[in-house]
Amino acid sequence: MSDQPLLERMRQGDEDTPTDTDDVSDGPGRGVGPFGAIPRGFSQPAVLGVALATLSYLAVFVSITDVVGGTARTLTVVAVAAVTGAALARVIDERTAIRLTVVLFAGALLLYYFTIPESQRALLSVRNVFFDVVSLLTGLSVLRLALADVWALSLAPVPTFLVAYLAGRGRHVGAATVAGLTLSFFVLTGDAGEFVTLAGVVGVAAAVGFATLSIPAGFGSHGNTLGAVMALMILASATVTVLPAGAAQPWAVERGAPAIESTLVDDDELEIVGTTRLSPEVRFTMQSEVERNWHTGSYDTYTGDGWVRSGESSSLDGPLEGPPGETTDVESAFTTETDMKAFPVPWQAVDVEGAAAGSAQVDERGTIRPSA
Repeated sequence: MSDQPLLERMRQGDEDTPTDTDDVSDGPGRGVGPFGAIPRGFSQPAVLGVALATLSYLAVFVSITDVVGGTARTLTVVAVAAVTGAALARVIDERTAIRLTVVLFAGALLLYYFTIPESQRALLSVRNVFFDVVSLLTGLSVLRLALADVWALSLAPVPTFLVAYLAGRGRHVGAATVAGLTLSFFVLTGDAGEFVTLAGVVGVAAAVGFATLSIPAGFGSHGNTLGAVMALMILASATVTVLPAGAAQPWAVERGAPAIESTLVDDDELEIVGTTRLSPEVRFTMQSEVERNWHTGSYDTYTGDGWVRSGESSSLDGPLEGPPGETTDVESAFTTETDMKAFPVPWQAVDVEGAAAGSAQVDERGTIRPSA
């Protein structure tokens, strides 16, 4: 037994015990690099998986803006969001960061709402928004949205901010989860290709794996399970389709008409790949005073392998003004021979009479179509 007095031993023990003001861990408050400017979470191996998962969903945003424009602007705001999230990782707590992310998300939606034309805002309702969201989650491409460039510009910074914040805090699994959920949304819309999806899965698996290995005895206790899960994730992403019906078949959107003839069934997407297919089946019989090419629809966004129609339609409340310049009034009548959802007419139709008049709608490009 020691001859050291008990009071002295207790005093020495108090001196050896860290107090509330001592640094007992290398938390997010300490940084690395010059002047400790870089959050410590970015120096850990798991951040590589987070970076790969983040680049995967950002690649989808870039593929969208490559079609509709605004790539430079989108990448700029994404970079600002990433730097801001990394800087705040050492300043604010996680609850505040989540609240700030919710505010950013709400602000992005408001920006998109007030940017779209007033005529489209008038059509918004809880029911329409619900069906639009369901359609997106069942294969409707983001390119079909009105002002898809503004949508991408508004929303891309939101998950990027939270991913950078969580990665800086060392919450790599949480950061990879946010990146993975963002990529999953694009998988459901059909905008994420197989390679991008596989890269995202590998990134999430790597982030989780490195985070597990960083725990003392993590490999010894979970190594076999981790390896099996990673292999299963990669195999599933390469072989299993998320939607049994296929990505490009949004809910409640009719499919099946061959290529160009899909315009007769009110298809909002026209693929132009490979050989053009035409059916010998008679679709309609036309009676007209003039011989013309019969117009059934118009599209406004080229995707690289076809065209899509964006925007909303409204009820036809009266005759349209018609195209500018000299025009000739022509009355034409048609009889449908098969099921079709289009009005084949000489360009440009200004009014509809008869049994179909009650279902007539007009889109933003002035095309009159029957309601779905």
